[in-house]
Amino acid sequence: ELSLLVAGRSKILKVPLDKLPATAAVLPFSAHASGAIALAVDVLNGNYFWTDVTKDSIVKGWTNATGFYQEAIVTTDVKTPDGMVYDWVSQILYWTDTAMTHIQVCKSDGSSRKTLLTGLSKPRALAVDYLAGHLYWSEWGTTPRIARAHTDGKNMVTLYSGDDVGWPNGMTLHHEDRILYWADAKVDKLVSFDLKTNKKTDLVSREMHPFGLAVWQDYLYWSDWQHQSVFRANRNDPGHHTTVVSGWKDLMGIAVIHDQAQ
Repeated sequence: ELSLLVAGRSKILKVPLDKLPATAAVLPFSAHASGAIALAVDVLNGNYFWTDVTKDSIVKGWTNATGFYQEAIVTTDVKTPDGMVYDWVSQILYWTDTAMTHIQVCKSDGSSRKTLLTGLSKPRALAVDYLAGHLYWSEWGTTPRIARAHTDGKNMVTLYSGDDVGWPNGMTLHHEDRILYWADAKVDKLVSFDLKTNKKTDLVSREMHPFGLAVWQDYLYWSDWQHQSVFRANRNDPGHHTTVVSGWKDLMGIAVIHDQAQ
C-alpha cells in the first residue's frame, strides 16, 4: 500500500494514495506532538522519525499489535531541526539544525550521535544518496545554496547557488534517474537538478508556498502552506497537478511509505 506520512506541527497524518483526492488519518502519535516539522520513514523496521521544534527533540515512533509507541531519542542541544532524512542502508538518521548551524547523525535508537558538518549557513532540507554515498542539503543563509558532501561529512562542495535560490524548504532524490529535486518557497517553484549533467530545470512555477517534497516513481508530492494541501504532479510532465489531500493547516515535511520506497 502506497501512502504519505505528513507532519503538521500538532499532528502527524497518514494519507493513502490509492484514490485521489484522499482522506487523511490522524495518527495517535499526534497526541504528543506539538511542533512536528521534518520526518523520515524506516520502512524496513517499521519506524517513523520526526523532529519536534517545540520540544527540541528528535522522536521515533512505531506500531505493533498492541498499539502506537514513541520515544524521544535525541533531547539535548536541539533547537531548530527543520530537515531530516533516513539512510536505510547504513541505518543512519540525519537532521539539520538551523540555529546550531550543523548537520548531525545518529543510529535509529539515538546512539552514536555526532556532528557531521558544522558552520553551515541556515541549513534546511536534506536528501541522501545511499548508492553514491552522498548527502545533499540546502542552506538559507546570506548566499542560499544547494550543497553536497560525502556521508562522512568530507569533500563538501556547492552544487548550485544564485539569485533563483531563496528558501529551498523540501528536497528529495530520484535514485534511479540521478535527479535531485527541491521546493523553493521564496520563488514559488519546484526545481530539478540532473546530477549527471548539472542541469537545473524549473518544473512547477505557480502561486504557492511549498514546504515538504517527496518523489516516488514518476510523481512528485509536495505540501503547500498557502493552499493548505498536498499536491501531486508527474515529474516528467509537471504542468498539471492533482490535489492529494486538502483542508489541513501547517503541513510540513512529507515522506513516502512503501515497501520499496527507501
